[in-house]
Amino acid sequence: MKSLHASVLVVVSAALSLAAVPAGAAAQFTAALVPAPAPPKVDTAAQADSAREAAKELEERMTSIKEWVDSAAAALASQPAAVPPVPPDTARIPKMPPRPDSSRAPKNPPDTSALRSRRPPG
Repeated sequence: MKSLHASVLVVVSAALSLAAVPAGAAAQFTAALVPAPAPPKVDTAAQADSAREAAKELEERMTSIKEWVDSAAAALASQPAAVPPVPPDTARIPKMPPRPDSSRAPKNPPDTSALRSRRPPG
């Protein structure tokens, strides 16, 4: 009977260990390793062409802006100056009244010679 219990115990423990092994091992395997995507190749000739086109477009735009400014300045110069007078600025700080002469006069400082010590320094 002891041998029967021992063999049943061995069979049950073997079955339990086999059932537990695949579950633990499943986490260790991965399906596939995917390499990082390759960086896109840059066509330096196309990049230089696009930079050249952008510089040309900017130069044309600046030329057209300069022409517009010149024409606007010429149009303003040919018109008479019919600008209405500008009202005085009301947001300015009001002018303060002049101070009386007595407050401007320099005051003599009080005599503090009596408060100084009589001993020479040092």
